[in-house]
Amino acid sequence: MVPAGVEFVSCIEGELNDKDEAVLIKCAKGLRHMGLGITRGWGEVQCILEEVTTETLLSVDSNIKKQGDFTKEKSDIFKEYDPEEDVVMSYEIYFDSPVMIDGNNDCLPAGPVLGALAGMYIRKFSLGADAHKDENFSRIFLHDGVQFGYGYLKRNDKIYVPCPKAIAEMRENDGNWFNIEQDRELKRKELKGLVCWEGEELHIASANREIHFHHARPIDRGIAHALNDRAADSSIPTGEFFEYTPLSKGQTYAGTWRGKAKDIRVLAECLQDNDYRLRIGRSRTAEYGNCTFKIVRVDLKTNQIEPSPGGNEWMMWLLSPLIIRDEKSGDYTLKEVGLIKQLGEILGCKKIELRKIAGSCTVYSGYNSRWGMPMVSCPAADVGSTFYLKTDHEIHACKLEENRWGELTGRGCGQVAVRPWNKEDTDKIIIDSDAVYNIEKSHNSIAERIICLRKHQLECEYETIEELDIVKMDELPPSSAISLLSQLLRSYAQNKDFYEQIKEKVMCIQKEDKRDKILKLIEPCEGKPYEFMKLYLENAKWKARCRVKDE
Repeated sequence: MVPAGVEFVSCIEGELNDKDEAVLIKCAKGLRHMGLGITRGWGEVQCILEEVTTETLLSVDSNIKKQGDFTKEKSDIFKEYDPEEDVVMSYEIYFDSPVMIDGNNDCLPAGPVLGALAGMYIRKFSLGADAHKDENFSRIFLHDGVQFGYGYLKRNDKIYVPCPKAIAEMRENDGNWFNIEQDRELKRKELKGLVCWEGEELHIASANREIHFHHARPIDRGIAHALNDRAADSSIPTGEFFEYTPLSKGQTYAGTWRGKAKDIRVLAECLQDNDYRLRIGRSRTAEYGNCTFKIVRVDLKTNQIEPSPGGNEWMMWLLSPLIIRDEKSGDYTLKEVGLIKQLGEILGCKKIELRKIAGSCTVYSGYNSRWGMPMVSCPAADVGSTFYLKTDHEIHACKLEENRWGELTGRGCGQVAVRPWNKEDTDKIIIDSDAVYNIEKSHNSIAERIICLRKHQLECEYETIEELDIVKMDELPPSSAISLLSQLLRSYAQNKDFYEQIKEKVMCIQKEDKRDKILKLIEPCEGKPYEFMKLYLENAKWKARCRVKDE
């Protein structure tokens, strides 16, 4: 198979007239799939026809060489570090296809990435089924030698992390956040999505998801479709319809790995051998899980690029599950004693006061594809759980954030973020959207949002949109009548005189009141192109539905 991302350039020499060139451009745009297995998501292509010159082709060749040099530079970046030095490698993962992750989490867990790298390592050194006996493999992947961090949504140069459970939105003052410790009696609603602080402003975003439908064929291959509960004998698998809700392709996730320079360098070489491409998540053999890995930066663990704030009162919340082990019994526990002791030892504090906790618990588990069985489950503090800490002396935020706390840190557990604790903190909430059109928050209903979207589309194509407001709300015909007009328009799309033909049909309506309303509705479309009338009727339909809702 030819891997995704490969570009093919071919030259077509000769001259074409305008008509032939227009046909050829449409043919190029219409090319969507090539090769075998297109029903399994393979062979999806994009074809572009454009005029090029010799200088353009030379510039393409030079860009390819630059990209090759860039890759080589990234693989040699670890040479300046001592093999035993602790380093932090920042990375980004770009989704080339939808990615299926267990649960409804908008973050990218470290487990799938760890598994993909472990597979690359096993193939590179031909370890086979005895990989666990290899000293380096055991240290890196089984004993937390490298701490594979979670990936967090990166959009417009902002990195969004899970929201603290101690932060909520005011119910009376919609659009403002506050700390629930400020007033426990204040009515509030939970903040959903990922957050990014800019000063005191709280930016909120959610990862893009999409719905994919699939079906499993019956065991009897003579039946070409899933029967579900329509089968007479339900004891025999007769196929079923089901759906997936993966993270959409085109998104970028950012995170960090921590460990010895020699270990992370080996992992970087494994990625380089695979052209920095990996497959993660479920259903990788179908159409999901293709990703591109990028090494952004490598730093010593002790180096801080930006100075971090200092203080002795902190709000610390979890960016990944926290797992604590009881020292006496050796069992996993939800008691905070182990965390407080670890914080004191690493931060050099004789006394750490845990004032309040706002959080919840979960069960952390996983699946090992090499074993073909689930991993051991254990109780854990859930993502977003918040701890209010007071230390006996001033410390910097980086001291808390640069460490992974608790157990299973190699699988990304124990990542935290901190802010200086101020109960009086409050400011506005800003919704960050990745949509093409910016729909204002004041549009509450679906119908109002679509009207806003349609108006925006018309503004992109026409100088003014006064025509949209010629017909008043109470003068609109029923939305069902407008839907019939849209169907007529589609049937006359190939005709230049589509407006006259639709008007002729409308004149056949017997009820005078209904006929006059429809004629007044379509009057602004006379002399306008097909696309204008299509959007105009769509907008009018949703206005009519809003009128019904108001009534």
